[in-house]
Amino acid sequence: MGKYPGLLVSVLLLSQTSLASPSFDEACSDPAVRKIEIPGDSGYSGSVSYRFKVLGDLNSPHPVVIYIPGGPGGTSINDSRKGIPEDLPLIQTDPRGAGCNADMVKDWSHLSSKDISNDVLEMIRSLKLKKYILYGVSFGTVIATQVAGDAEALGLPQPTAVVLEGIVGRRGSLQERIEMIRGNWDRVVTPHQEETDIKAWDPFDLFEVGMSAMAIGNLPSARLVGATLFKQIMETYGNESVDNKLNRILREIWPGTTLPASKEVFTSIWCNEIFDYEPKYALEFDSDGKPEIAHPKCLPTKLQPYDAKQWQIRSPLFYFAGGWDGQTPFDQARYHFDAQVSSKGKAMVHVLEGGHKPLQINLMDCRSQIWKSISGLSPIPLEQSIESCAAPLRLLQ
Repeated sequence: MGKYPGLLVSVLLLSQTSLASPSFDEACSDPAVRKIEIPGDSGYSGSVSYRFKVLGDLNSPHPVVIYIPGGPGGTSINDSRKGIPEDLPLIQTDPRGAGCNADMVKDWSHLSSKDISNDVLEMIRSLKLKKYILYGVSFGTVIATQVAGDAEALGLPQPTAVVLEGIVGRRGSLQERIEMIRGNWDRVVTPHQEETDIKAWDPFDLFEVGMSAMAIGNLPSARLVGATLFKQIMETYGNESVDNKLNRILREIWPGTTLPASKEVFTSIWCNEIFDYEPKYALEFDSDGKPEIAHPKCLPTKLQPYDAKQWQIRSPLFYFAGGWDGQTPFDQARYHFDAQVSSKGKAMVHVLEGGHKPLQINLMDCRSQIWKSISGLSPIPLEQSIESCAAPLRLLQ
């Protein structure tokens, strides 16, 4: 055992924790929350209600952005717009079994990502959407990939564009995760290991810093890691105080307006489709202060592990991948990018020091212009829009 105590950590693919979550009635009774009737699972004899929130005019000449949150089991109804311009209509979705759709599942033994993506497809059909952009984040990139790949075969219009952030390309392995954590540790923490006065510039307590670090880069939830990572990333912003910077980003990550993530959806899908190790892990440190990680392996599953190459997307694809992403390493984004051979055009913005939400967080200063370029609100191409971004990045096409 080294100089740090052991930690027992349980993480979500997208760590979605509200500061003060509303009640079901508060979040789901808003007049902007609509519902359609769709087939229920094997526990229901008839149809069930699928709810989603519409912001803006669906008859707008501009494409409708469909936001698909991560998790698995994360929610987005009643969340902020995440930098999406007000001129673009927005649909916020909660997956079957979570948030405003928590009552849709009785039989958890058969829940899969396909159930969730089929619900989104039924919503597109019911609303008769002609122009829409799929925006998936983290596990939401799995759902967006399936929706885009299946739409045409079901007689639905193809998306105008598909935007993926924190990308899952295939089922992740335990070895990949270990290498990612050690690599991030060496890049971010090791240069600062001799600093003793970390707390002097750390305005948060251990829990808040750890959770913030997980949201930005998902390094292990220790004070040194969280503070160091935040210090480096926040220095790319203006001259605000560290307090203001961290609070502003915390409000953006956890605005306190969405319903909690669903543990049932999470546990139904994590091992079955997207990882070969359990989410809980033991974290200790060796005598040199380097992390040692031990995950239990998942039990064998009957479901087909996720692989993006099974869904070929013809629409333009826009990827946003963080070089310090501790949940979905860059290799996952690269796999998805290379696997899509039918797209009308692909572009990946690799934010070199970005985390799991590089578009929402690390490109906060330029994300509005990026959205205008992707959606057609602006004639300025993406490669010119990202020139105004402060964060170091590279464009792959």
